[in-house]
Order: sequence, then C-alpha cells, then structure tokens
Amino acid sequence: MGVNGNDLTSSAAHRPASKPVLLWAFWPDDLSRALEKFYRIAYLQIQAAPATLANYHLPSILESVGKGQDRPVAFFLHGWALCDSLLDLDHLGIPSVAYFHDTHFHLNSWAWDFSHVFDRVYLDTQGSVEYFIRRGSTNDVAYCPLYYKGARERVSSFDPGRERPIDVAFVGNWDVRLHPERHRFFQELLSKVGTRYRLHVGAGEFESVYPSSKIVINETAPPPAQRQSSESVVDAPNFRVFEAMGCGAMLLCDSPAPSVRALFEEGEDFVAYRHADAADAMDRIERYLRHGEERLAIAYRGWRRVVEQHTPEARAEMIAPALQDLIERRGLPVRNRPEHKFLLGRGLLRQALVWRWQAPSMGDPAFGRRIATACRLLSEGTRSEKYGPLAAALLPLLPYLVGKVDEAIEGWRKLRGTASHSYAAPFLAACATLMDGMRAEVEAFGEGPEAILLKNAAEVEVYREILGGSVFQKPKS
Repeated sequence: MGVNGNDLTSSAAHRPASKPVLLWAFWPDDLSRALEKFYRIAYLQIQAAPATLANYHLPSILESVGKGQDRPVAFFLHGWALCDSLLDLDHLGIPSVAYFHDTHFHLNSWAWDFSHVFDRVYLDTQGSVEYFIRRGSTNDVAYCPLYYKGARERVSSFDPGRERPIDVAFVGNWDVRLHPERHRFFQELLSKVGTRYRLHVGAGEFESVYPSSKIVINETAPPPAQRQSSESVVDAPNFRVFEAMGCGAMLLCDSPAPSVRALFEEGEDFVAYRHADAADAMDRIERYLRHGEERLAIAYRGWRRVVEQHTPEARAEMIAPALQDLIERRGLPVRNRPEHKFLLGRGLLRQALVWRWQAPSMGDPAFGRRIATACRLLSEGTRSEKYGPLAAALLPLLPYLVGKVDEAIEGWRKLRGTASHSYAAPFLAACATLMDGMRAEVEAFGEGPEAILLKNAAEVEVYREILGGSVFQKPKS
C-alpha cells in the first residue's frame, strides 16, 4: 500500500532495472502501457472519492516508490482530477508532465492556470497550444492529438465481410440540457430516417456498438460560447474519430477543422457534412448505404490510417523522446513562487465553480475544501509582483462568492430559461465581476481563432445581464 492508503503498483516488477521509473498518476491506461517500452511505470492508483484527493502528499509518495535506480525520474499526470493535489510538485525534484484533454472546453477556465505547475504540458488541440504560446506560456507546451483507445483486437484486422446490422451510430451525450444543438440535430435526423434504417443514438461504451455499425456519425459539441455557430469549432479530432475508424466503420464527420484534415484526408479516410445540418448528413448517409463498396473502401483507409499512425504506441513514440530530453535537463525552473501559487489558487477556484455549476443538484462534496485551499494559495499570491494586486482584490470577495453561488445558479437559470450546464459562461460571469483584472481578460477572449472564444453576441448579452444584475454585485464596503 502507498501513502494515505493509496495503492502503488509497478507494472515492471520483472523488467530490467536499467529502465527508469515513471510515476504515473491514476490507474493504468493505454498510453501508460505504451510508455512501458521506455519506462518502468509506478502507478498511483486512486481508490478514494474525489473529495479526498487533497490527502495525496506527493513527496511522501515519491519516497515510498523507491530509491536509487527505483526512484522515479518524472511525474506524469494524464487528465485533470488530481490538479487540486499538485501543491507539492515543486518539492519532488523531478520533472512534471501533464497531458490534458478537452482543452477546447477548459482553456478559458483552469487549463492555463494549472499548466504553470508543470514543466511540460501536452494539449489535445492545436488551437490551445497556439493560445498558450500567444499568451506567453513560461513552460513547454506541445500538441499531442488523441488516439484510438479501445481494445487492441479491434484494430488487429479489417474484415470487409463483417456483419454490421446498425446502419448509423452515435455513442455520446445528447442530453438537451447539456447539448441542445446536438439534441436538435439527432431529433431531426431520427425523423428523417424513420423506419428505413437502423439508427443507434445514445450513451454507453462504443466498443459494443461501433464494430456492428456501417457508419459512425460525429456531430461535435461546440464549446458553450459558440453553440449557435454554423460550423464546427472543435480544433482537433475527438476520441470518436479514432474510435469509429479503429472499429472499421466509415466516419461521417461534421465540418472538420483544419487540424482534423491534417491527420486525415477528407473523401479518402472519412466523409464530411455540414455541422448541425441533418438534411446534409442524411444525403450522405443514404448515398454511402446505397454504395457499399465505396463505403467499405473509405472505412478501410480510415482504419489503416489509425492502425499505422494513431495508436497509443504512436503517441508514446512522440512523447518519450521529449520526456527524456526534459529528464536530462539540469536546473529545472522553480515553480513555487508567489505567481505560481496565485495561478494554482485561481485555477482551483475556477475548477470548483465550474464543477459546482455542472451539477448544482448534487453539489460538490469537496467544494468547501477547494475554496479554502484556493484562499490560502491566493493569500500567498499577494506577494507576487505581477498578480499581487489581483489576488488582494479577490480575497475579500471569496466569502461573498461562496455565499452567493447557489443564488447565482438560480439567476442563470432564470436568464436562460433552462438549467444550463455551460462550462464557461457562469464562471466567466462571476469572475469578471469578482476580479477587476479579469474583466479585461474576459473581454479579450473575443479575439483569436480558438474554439472557446466569446463570439456569440447573444451569449455576451447574457453575460452583461448577469454582470449588471443583483446576483453578482460587489458587496458594499
């Protein structure tokens, strides 16, 4: 057992000791297994509820893994959930690396802030990388596309004669409260399909559906600020792209962004339709169901591209050399300064608010703890020359924010006429009022090409209503 009752397991107990050890946050996954070609992996297995994540004391965990050749040479975080336990990263004395997913949703919330505690950050969208660089990121930031993460036997061969009783499939969330545009699209598509074809739309595991599907449709969910946009705004292929092709189905993808076309060739590896246009999607569905040989040829080319270029092994080959270069460097930058404390505290505050907004009925059991930790970090951030005034202005307002968050949720519902689960809008509205320095920062999000920018005039008007309303008025001194 590891520190605080956390399991620490090594996937390399019987491997040569000459391989360096990589401390991997969370459970084994496809990418960590692929990296075993280069490292012995010591897994930090989290078996506790998210509310207890702050109990992880990374320096003690590091010491418990081993010493000498068994001491980890780097720490790797794959995902988000451990971010509120990263206060001790600077005390590890080894490089820290993170691979963040869904950055098109989190870019203007906590992705930027949390990135500052790592020495290298991999992002799954090219637009996010460009944004970080343009904003003056002080650490290494690199683009690492997603990959096929299903069972390996699915991509071992392509069988053109395989029985595929499902004509068109989509596995994902189409809840009207979360994705109203996507919900409208599939409702319209279902009405057009009628009883002519078998259409599967729903949540669940893709591996039980896509291998039996002729066509997989990828109707992307734009980030909240652009949900009325006429074209796809996700500047990277999501997991569904790789899942569909890896399972041998033909991918029908909505208005692919340039970075999607950089990895796959339209008309050769996949077929495109206009985003949110059910009639256009239906035309292509009917064509490729009628022309089976053409559909199979595209499905085969997509499958082959995934097998050759977009597996966990391919991503490990991309990450390992850069990770080794980072390990061999001398004099890692100190990331325990007041400005980093401020950024981690602000990221923690943002994350707490977003999670509170996402599930207000359930609540966040760790909300109070996250707010308290954020307050402590922001207090240390007041010593920062760059962020000190902003931290000092924010601290007195934190109790007010905590007391008003539920009222703010209800106010947002009234303004929108529905129970919105928007990631960005509520948080930005709150912080724009609570942080003097954030108002200009929020307005600046209206510039640039990345997917999460505030280009929708109707959304901006809602922000202004909230900002000018009683819910988020600053308390009188």
